[in-house]
Amino acid sequence: MGALPGQRAAQRPMRAAVAAQRAIGRSVTTSGGTTGRLVMRVGGRWVEQVIDDKGQEQLVPFEFEEGGNGW
Repeated sequence: MGALPGQRAAQRPMRAAVAAQRAIGRSVTTSGGTTGRLVMRVGGRWVEQVIDDKGQEQLVPFEFEEGGNGW
């Protein structure tokens, strides 16, 4: 797979998505406001990136619920 625009050649798409989410999260939270969520499809399953109370990033299973989780 080739690199996407603005992506280093060796960087995989998921790694690029996580890096973008971190950059967005830092810029938004330092300006005083909103947080976002990163939901992606990995290996045919939907997962959400969460940060635990120790600051560690984890991917947890995610299921879309109509009207239940903001989607």
